Amino acid sequence: MPMEETISFHLTGTATLHANALWRLWVAESKRTGNRKPCTNTNAVPYVGSFSFYGSGSFIACSQSRPSRLSGYFKLKGSYYYTDQEGPVTLTRGMFSATIAHDNVMELVFSDASLQNYAQPEVVLGHYTP
Repeated sequence: MPMEETISFHLTGTATLHANALWRLWVAESKRTGNRKPCTNTNAVPYVGSFSFYGSGSFIACSQSRPSRLSGYFKLKGSYYYTDQEGPVTLTRGMFSATIAHDNVMELVFSDASLQNYAQPEVVLGHYTP
């Protein structure tokens, strides 16, 4: 991925997170896949943000038990098609996970809406806004 690609995010409140349209999609996806409701761990810190890669999009996320890890839900402005060793994949929306290092570098893994395919990990330079 070119170094010009970025991700930007900031802290938000629980009420704002729950009012976000992506929240309903994330909760429904968690139920469908048998996972617990998002952001229920005791250290869950909610975030909202946007990114420029995959044609750009927005996301919501919460920290996991280890604060350096996030789980979240994303939606692209359009669709992003690519082919890898697993075959053709179209990303539009879905769950993702992220690992954040102290140097503002994030490693991201995105899934397609059906959770059948996962994009190869992407590493981006993040910008955190407190």
